[in-house]
Amino acid sequence: MTLTIRNSALALVFALLLIIPFGTARAATTEDMLKMIQQLMTQVESLQKQLNAMRGDVDTVQSALKENLREGMTDADIEKLQKLLGTDPTIYPDGRVTGYYGPLTKEAVKRFQSRHGLDATGVVDGETHELLEEYLKEAFGGDIPPGLLRAPGIAKKIETRYEMRCDKSGHGNGKLCSKLKGPFITKPEIKETHSEDSHFNLDVEIEDGDATVAFKWNGKWYEATADGSNEDDVLEAIADELGKDVDELDAHLVTDVKAFLKTAKEDEDEDEDEDEDDFSIDLEIDNDETTVEFEYDGDDYEVSVDSTDEDDVLEAIADEIDEDVDDLEDDFVDAIKDALDDAKDDDDDDDFSVEIEIDDDETTVEFEYDGDDYEVSVDSTDEDDVLEAIADEVGTPVDELDDDFVDEVKEKLDDANDDAEDAEDEENAEDAIDEAEEAIALAEEAIDEADSNDDTTDAEELLDEAEEKLADAKEAFDDEDFADAEDLAEEARDLAEEAEDEV
Repeated sequence: MTLTIRNSALALVFALLLIIPFGTARAATTEDMLKMIQQLMTQVESLQKQLNAMRGDVDTVQSALKENLREGMTDADIEKLQKLLGTDPTIYPDGRVTGYYGPLTKEAVKRFQSRHGLDATGVVDGETHELLEEYLKEAFGGDIPPGLLRAPGIAKKIETRYEMRCDKSGHGNGKLCSKLKGPFITKPEIKETHSEDSHFNLDVEIEDGDATVAFKWNGKWYEATADGSNEDDVLEAIADELGKDVDELDAHLVTDVKAFLKTAKEDEDEDEDEDEDDFSIDLEIDNDETTVEFEYDGDDYEVSVDSTDEDDVLEAIADEIDEDVDDLEDDFVDAIKDALDDAKDDDDDDDFSVEIEIDDDETTVEFEYDGDDYEVSVDSTDEDDVLEAIADEVGTPVDELDDDFVDEVKEKLDDANDDAEDAEDEENAEDAIDEAEEAIALAEEAIDEADSNDDTTDAEELLDEAEEKLADAKEAFDDEDFADAEDLAEEARDLAEEAEDEV
């Protein structure tokens, strides 16, 4: 047809030249006539392309894709199909181009079909084939543009073109053609920040903790709001809106809802972080004086209060920025309270420090209390005895000692007792190993000095066993299993002594 139109255009040009008055034609140069012909040819070709695009005339465009492609087949056209599907990762996330129609390609085709309201068979036939053909017409010289299946403008163009050829293609009553009676690409009143990536034109918003989902299903728009943003609650709300059970929802719809809900939550968290960035707080306490450096509404402030009381601090801050306490932002007030609590904890920790050592059941405590340094020694490791000695040193009854200080002493005393026990176990293990080595040396000496006529076989076997036990004892000692090391060393000593007695 292209050649026919081009020939018709040439005939038109020459016809025009023939009807031009002779004088005018003689006045025109050859260059002018060639230029005129070229302009007419360009216009004809442009009109031809527009006509083909609007009519969807299959006779003018060679079939771009074989029909009835399905799982298990291998074909060059399958590579073309895979390239097209791969332009949208939500349809064909693997994006592999192999020429083999495997399970991944089948699933991608099913996603493409679901997006357009077609039966998800995974077979390229009927309306699926024709719609894919329409997309492939947008390829440039065989090159498929990146993001082709994701571009809303292309989708709208193809929708219009496909709708005009529905009756001619024999699918006038097909699912896609019936669907095209109304728009299926956009819903203007819904802000669709994610529509290009969605199978179902999804939009998820979270406001005051509640999630609202707008989505398209089988050509119809729905909106569902859940009490909260929990994934299960949102899916339940969608199922209720569709009159289904949750386990009956389309798997791809569920996947998209989860992904968009996650994004909406992350956006909400970012918004909260930005709100928190409206102010910064640095609060310190020194000798019951609270100093606060803070930023509020873009301005920097510093205020000091001879108090650590929450109300006093907030009142001083409100006076500094010339506002009532009740008018301060809730998030700012909460941040001040948290910073004040943290500073109090740090200040309490700085009031005392405790170091405890135990040596031969004598406990030595070095500590700081209310800004003064002390040291006390007690011939005991008992908790009550140690606390009584500390209270006497400070000059206050035990029950009036700071609770946090008492807890610190108890914790450090437990640690010191554990350390002392470990040290004792280590010393005992070392002594046992030394004794075993000495016993083995004596057994070896006895065997070496035995008369050549004496049978030392049993003694040598006992000695070998003793040496093995000693090796195990040393390994346990290296692993800091001192109790086990002591037991093994004692066994080695006993075996060595028995070997010596056998000689």
